Amino acid sequence: MKRVPYFFSNLTYWRRFNRLVFGDSLLCPKCNLAMSENYKLRYLWCKYCRKKYRYTSFKAGLFYSTKLSSKQLYQLIWCYLNKKSIDTTRSLTKLSYPTVERWIARFRDHLPETDVGKLNGLVQMDESFFGRVRHKQDQVIVVGAIEAETGRIKLELVPNRSSKTLSNFIDGHISHKATVITDKWRAYDEISMFPREHLSVNHSIGEFRFSNKIEGLWSEIKKHIRRMYQKILTNKLKPILNEWQERHNNPRLFESADTFTSYLFQIS
Repeated sequence: MKRVPYFFSNLTYWRRFNRLVFGDSLLCPKCNLAMSENYKLRYLWCKYCRKKYRYTSFKAGLFYSTKLSSKQLYQLIWCYLNKKSIDTTRSLTKLSYPTVERWIARFRDHLPETDVGKLNGLVQMDESFFGRVRHKQDQVIVVGAIEAETGRIKLELVPNRSSKTLSNFIDGHISHKATVITDKWRAYDEISMFPREHLSVNHSIGEFRFSNKIEGLWSEIKKHIRRMYQKILTNKLKPILNEWQERHNNPRLFESADTFTSYLFQIS
């Protein structure tokens, strides 16, 4: 379990965000000359342009006019990157449940959609059910595939597990040069994998060795959703699946809070 770090003062993170937005030299976007910091009134001042700048309103982006302190904002981003639950994030930031949930949704909505092309090499593929009727959630089916060597993944919500649906997923996301490993679900018998190689494992007799990565992926995603919301909410599933694709396909974006925050400022 990743330990919670020591968080510094509001001033520290205010200065850090200013440098992520305006650069280490704090140059004015208009005249390209150095600006001075006024932490008391929370703005940067360009004496040549006679203009104030705030990172929270620059380009009118994701953080436009936010009332969160710079420390709370940094804590929110750190908790999101480290997959902390909403309750843990609340205890750190002292924010309400709706506020934390809203910001998590904003981060997910602003993630890029990294195109990694079709999966190649040894590819493990499987389907999984999400949601339970007793929780008043409609059960949905997710088809997924993971590249065993690199960990790149493809996830897709599908209406059923028919051979046509699975065939469309394979054609759309898995290279012709790949070797596809599946379980013994009968729909795979009706699919032509040509020219791909196809290996199948029988889970009913305990054969999980060659499909452990995709099975582990399902377990990881479901465990995270339950820790976050106490149950699997299928109405939030699509953005969560998009998030997990990015975490696996674009891991550098999630390496540090500074890297992720810099990206959010860039798309503003």
